Amino acid sequence: MEERAFYKKLVERYSKHELSFEELEIFFHLFNEGKLTTLLSQSMQEEIMALEQRKMHKTFALRRFGRLAVACSIILMLLGGYYVLLPTNNKKKLENKQLLTDRNPGSEQAILTLASGKVIDLNSIPAGKEIDQSNIRIIKNGKGMVRYIFKNDKATNTRAQEMHTLKVPAGGQYEITLIDGTKVWLNAASTLEFPANFSGRERKVYLTGEAYFEVASAKGSEVRPFIVHTSHQLITVLGTRFDVNAYSNEKQVKTTLMQGGVKVATQEGERMLKPGQQAIVSHSGGKLNIAEVDVESVIDWKNGDFVFNNEELTSIMRKLERWYNIQVVYADNLPKGQYSGQIARNKKLTEVLKLLRLSGDGDFDFKWESGVLHVVPLS
Repeated sequence: MEERAFYKKLVERYSKHELSFEELEIFFHLFNEGKLTTLLSQSMQEEIMALEQRKMHKTFALRRFGRLAVACSIILMLLGGYYVLLPTNNKKKLENKQLLTDRNPGSEQAILTLASGKVIDLNSIPAGKEIDQSNIRIIKNGKGMVRYIFKNDKATNTRAQEMHTLKVPAGGQYEITLIDGTKVWLNAASTLEFPANFSGRERKVYLTGEAYFEVASAKGSEVRPFIVHTSHQLITVLGTRFDVNAYSNEKQVKTTLMQGGVKVATQEGERMLKPGQQAIVSHSGGKLNIAEVDVESVIDWKNGDFVFNNEELTSIMRKLERWYNIQVVYADNLPKGQYSGQIARNKKLTEVLKLLRLSGDGDFDFKWESGVLHVVPLS
């Protein structure tokens, strides 16, 4: 690439907060050499010079396996395209503050309830263990996930009406492969009710909480729609990948399509989604709205991260409540604001809270009282 064209591309990516770790170092080096001056607006030059005048800046969060670097006398932690900086005076206020209580991140765990009423803690079952259910085998594989398969091809109608329930508690997540080959990832505090074997012309499951689906296409020329029931939406698909967020303590039920096509129906009507679109309806009912979204931020939990895009603090804390199995309460006079960033879900709670506390203006704090996490104004 021609030198000037390269410089121009670098400036464009900087203005969009898209520079990688290596590109960021190159950008500041070229800026200090005066090679980018003609490509930068006056306001951008002032912004960069203001950054250089600071002795130290800290970001909101680390990317998964994030790295710390020193570049142009500025300590930056790369954060998914966002550089959120903390004023020095707030840093001083937060020095030596320690949370007295910690929580480990969530883990793979779930409870399976069979049609007979038998309750099975899947964590207690060794890998390779088979749960005998007539002509259906329920096997926990080496990765700790459960898979339903037929013992023989003639068992297609056996126990067709038996419903099983997979419940993932707060502080957990789990993956299951249904009898038709559909894979389902359940997020924390979620429940999936499904038949041991699908029969008839439709494949129906019932969801509360959040799940990511990779729906297997029906075998041969048979058309058997896969239908997900939630409290306020009916989602119909054939073979596709999508996420459904139907937590009762969220303001809206959201269905996000990654691949294929789905039909979302509510009392107000139905709409077809295209990949990259999200269907939104409030828990109180009302119009079904469609929005274009960043699908990767929607399935952050499945990929091992928290991703926040202009998100309110209370929304972020609800995710932490479910993953770390905690209770959160809020002071009445908390400052308003929106936050963007990315944090690995495998971190302990104190690490996440410290990084979150350093975001934005750093004008809130966390305190534990009687096992409850309080979000309070920074004193």
